[in-house]
Amino acid sequence: MNRAETLARLTCPFARYYTLREDGVAPPFAAEGEFHAEQQQYFLTKRAVLSQAQTHEYVYFALADRLGEEELAALAEEAWRRGQARITPGPQHRSSDITLVAAAEVLSPGAKAAAAGLRRSRSYRFTLYGWSHFRVVAQELSTGDWFCNRQGRSLRKLLCQNAEKKEGVLV
Repeated sequence: MNRAETLARLTCPFARYYTLREDGVAPPFAAEGEFHAEQQQYFLTKRAVLSQAQTHEYVYFALADRLGEEELAALAEEAWRRGQARITPGPQHRSSDITLVAAAEVLSPGAKAAAAGLRRSRSYRFTLYGWSHFRVVAQELSTGDWFCNRQGRSLRKLLCQNAEKKEGVLV
């Protein structure tokens, strides 16, 4: 499987709801995606807004031939830094999650263990202005095994299901 096919398979579950971009993405990432949602509650008319909540997610896709512990940590740090730069917390901000999806032909044993240990979160004004969580999912292409941190478990399940489907098409 070449890089384009691998990237297409990784981005397929995100294609429906996320804005994906492959062109103009600065290295070390091959693609990035973003998702924005806003929820409003109002009383009788839309002018009488009771509450608003904005949710955002920023996803960074990385491809490599071999991924070691240091390379995975560097990718995670760069994804967290880029994601944090895009967040503008405020009274309507609920959450902004940052996700790293990495795929490599071979993952070192240290990288497999490090994927589970990558934990980052941040609250803005004691969660009054929202919070951010960091999800990491890494795949070893040679074996088809997936590794993730605690926040990335649901995403790993989605990506595993998509990998089992024929040609990466979601039903």
